[in-house]
Amino acid sequence: MSISDVGAACGWMRFEQLRNDIRYGLRQVRSNPTFSAIAIATLTLGIGVNTAMFSAVDAVLIHALPYTDADPLVMIWDEMSYIGFPKHNSCIANRSDDRAAA
Repeated sequence: MSISDVGAACGWMRFEQLRNDIRYGLRQVRSNPTFSAIAIATLTLGIGVNTAMFSAVDAVLIHALPYTDADPLVMIWDEMSYIGFPKHNSCIANRSDDRAAA
C-alpha cells in the first residue's frame, strides 16, 4: 500500500483538491478585481433579496395569525362593479353609514 492510497482512503486527497481549488479561486479574484467585485456584489444582493422575500412570505403566508382563535376574523368588501371593482376594500366611513342605516 502506497502513501497516496492511504491518503485517498483517509480523505486527504479531497482536502488537497479543495485547498488547490481555493488557491486557484483566490488567484482568479486577484487577477481580475473588477469582475470579482461585480460578481461578489451581485451574489450579495441576490442572497439579501432572496432572504428578505422569504422572510416576508414566511411572516405573511406561512405562519398562522397571532390570534388564539383566528377563524372568526373576516374581511369586509364593498361591491363596486359599476366602476370596475367587484371587490373593493371598505373604509371606516362606509361602515359608519352601514351601522346608521341598520
